[in-house]
Amino acid sequence: MAEACEHGEIAYNSCRNRHCPKCQASAARRWLDACQAELLPVDYYHVVFTLPAPISAIAFYNKAVIYRLLFEVAAETLLTIAADPKHLGAQIAATLVLHTSGSALTHHPHVHAVVPGGGLSKDGQRWVACRPGFFLSVRVLSRLFRRRFMEELEAAHHAGQLQFFGEYAQLSDASAFAKWLRRANDHRPDVCARPVHSCAALPSGCAMNTRTSRCSNCLPILHSTESVWISFALSCKSAGDGVTSQRGMWRIDAGSRNLRGILVGLLAMVTVSNRAVVLQIPIAV
Repeated sequence: MAEACEHGEIAYNSCRNRHCPKCQASAARRWLDACQAELLPVDYYHVVFTLPAPISAIAFYNKAVIYRLLFEVAAETLLTIAADPKHLGAQIAATLVLHTSGSALTHHPHVHAVVPGGGLSKDGQRWVACRPGFFLSVRVLSRLFRRRFMEELEAAHHAGQLQFFGEYAQLSDASAFAKWLRRANDHRPDVCARPVHSCAALPSGCAMNTRTSRCSNCLPILHSTESVWISFALSCKSAGDGVTSQRGMWRIDAGSRNLRGILVGLLAMVTVSNRAVVLQIPIAV
């Protein structure tokens, strides 16, 4: 309650929903502050490791195993290539963040790495900087990442750590999996690297997806007990298409005072032809 104007605003108990921008904002802020406190006064680079489509398909049923491999192999790839005197010859460090979906909210596992443009020499006595605007060869990173990931994936299958269902059920057989793995090896993983003009902004972009989702915190809490029409806008993006906008109306019972929670739950589940969903939702009563 504001003392000057006596205006009151209800703050509901935390729902702790993964997609609630209000509940997770403070956690994201704490993570961001911790990351920014560790930034060095050097150039930074943004490196992304994306699994090829065939691997992403089986990752949906083996999240714990394949996400762990994605983290470990991406980190190993960066450390190995950076330590090679032919490329950088330095001991580097990186912050890795896992994203399991893309802008279309479909299953799209990839890891974002925030990497300083250099590292310590082998003896730890001096700083070895990379060339301006160039960190490491993307082609070299991609080749090592693909080879090591396929090796670790084969080892995980041999150890019985993977499970398969539906159209992939036959991959439980070792010979069938080996044949499938050879075909999957033809699909190169997507590895990209680019310099970051504002190193403070890069952890901010990662923080938005570590604790929150693409739902913005723009929904007021209604006090009406009558049904209302809610207008919404969709920002749609899919492979081969540009970004388009669509508009529509939902009729929702506002009997629940926390209408925000209802909508956040709906937006977390909605997909429209594998396209992105709501970013901004004005409410019309």
